[in-house]
Amino acid sequence: MELDVKSRGAGKRLTEDRRAAETGSMNDDQFEFILAVEEYKHSRNQTYVSVTQMLEIALYLGYRKIAEKGEYRLDRDKENNLKSGTKLCNACKKVLPLSEFNLSSKSSDGTEGSCSQCKETRSQAKKSDRRISQHLQGDEDVELA
Repeated sequence: MELDVKSRGAGKRLTEDRRAAETGSMNDDQFEFILAVEEYKHSRNQTYVSVTQMLEIALYLGYRKIAEKGEYRLDRDKENNLKSGTKLCNACKKVLPLSEFNLSSKSSDGTEGSCSQCKETRSQAKKSDRRISQHLQGDEDVELA
């Protein structure tokens, strides 16, 4: 099975689905479903799956009808987030108030995928990694914290 991949630098490549999951444009449930569909197609040597087969995959994964038609919307939906006032952080997986997320015009719901605390933690880790890298390369002016 041929998967579309993007380059991440020397020796690091991601499938489109994995990239979408890592950048926060796909949640864990969506990613699990995509992998299940790909596995289903591969095991049956099919290029496409029918709607009936999609339902079979969803039922296999444990999904059951829990709401009336039209009542459920994905957490990433801007209107649903605004109504509930909460959002799931892609990094720590906690449901937090929208005030914990920075605004983003690039996102479908108007906020970033990770909460402010996770973003700050990631930023500090990158800064530390950069300092260590510079120190190992012999930059005398770099102080390790």
